[in-house]
Amino acid sequence: PDDINCVGCSVEGEPHIGHCFECDIRLCAVDKGLSNCSECDDFACARLQDFASHVPGVMERLLALRG
Repeated sequence: PDDINCVGCSVEGEPHIGHCFECDIRLCAVDKGLSNCSECDDFACARLQDFASHVPGVMERLLALRG
């Protein structure tokens, strides 16, 4: 648990887990100035769908954020 201490993907500053700065999904949202993928015009892109296939419930949560 100590190795995953993290303030979250959309928060500037520390601490972040090491993968945060390599995560294609996070970098895509940051580059587009988005808080998360639910705000993207290309929502449910192939990259996100691949990620979601490994993380149960993520698409449902993102869809709920879309409204």
